[in-house]
Amino acid sequence: MLFRSLEFDASEEPPSVLDVEVLDVDGPFDQACSLGHAEINFLKHTSTELADIWVPLDGKLAQSSQSKLHLRIFWTILMELKQ
Repeated sequence: MLFRSLEFDASEEPPSVLDVEVLDVDGPFDQACSLGHAEINFLKHTSTELADIWVPLDGKLAQSSQSKLHLRIFWTILMELKQ
């Protein structure tokens, strides 16, 4: 299981959509096999929903096994106080 944290520069506009591709790699020299993909539209969900969301994966293999991706997305706004 892989956990990845993505951060975005506060000076840039935050993304409205996140495309996720789930890959399976059996060994260090094997070709990656796509298990499925999902698109998360941040504008269609509240921050509470995004904090603990299950997203169904698209793709032949993912749909045959009804695979879902469990995501926890947190919005953190840091403001620098000027003195």
